[in-house]
Amino acid sequence: MLLYTVFRIMKQTCAKIISHALDPSLMWPLFVLIILLGTGLSSEQVKILLIPLFVLELLTPVVILAYFHRTGKVSDWEMTDVNERRVYFTLVVIVHVVALLCLYFWGNDIAWKIRAIALVIEVLGTAVTFFWKISVHTAAFTMTVLILNVAFGWQWWPLLLLLPALMWARVVRKKHTVAQAISGSVFTAMVVFGCFYIFSISPFAFSVI
Repeated sequence: MLLYTVFRIMKQTCAKIISHALDPSLMWPLFVLIILLGTGLSSEQVKILLIPLFVLELLTPVVILAYFHRTGKVSDWEMTDVNERRVYFTLVVIVHVVALLCLYFWGNDIAWKIRAIALVIEVLGTAVTFFWKISVHTAAFTMTVLILNVAFGWQWWPLLLLLPALMWARVVRKKHTVAQAISGSVFTAMVVFGCFYIFSISPFAFSVI
């Protein structure tokens, strides 16, 4: 009985560490860095976009979530209750549309298209919350790692091996069912590669086919 209790505690601790280490709040800054440093933007373009993207992509969503948490609109930071996600996700999508416009007008062709792919995932993911729940953790991780590999020639493909561990962690923590954890990743991968085809972006490097 003691061994079982220790095992259960260790399992929960491990799942919590994995969830926090691969949290969307850490994946999104990495995604923004990929846009700024991995899509061929000039140094002048990076200087112009750095502050707007920081405010729109990172700061504003955190401020909104903190406000929602403080006022009781969300019961926990991970928004386990899918009903609490809808308004927040919708507001974040609106903010991120402005970020996309910044990249469209002041960035380059690849940068805005990569951001548009993420926005498509956000919009469709938000729509899903009105009738089901998928894992934002697995979705954000899948999107970031796929685009990271496309940006730098698939030298970071071993990161994909962490995906099953993340799915396991979300299920163990009872944040998602197995189907929800897997769906977040599969749905995202389909959108990413589908948009690559639509935008004529090679899945092996950021170059126009």
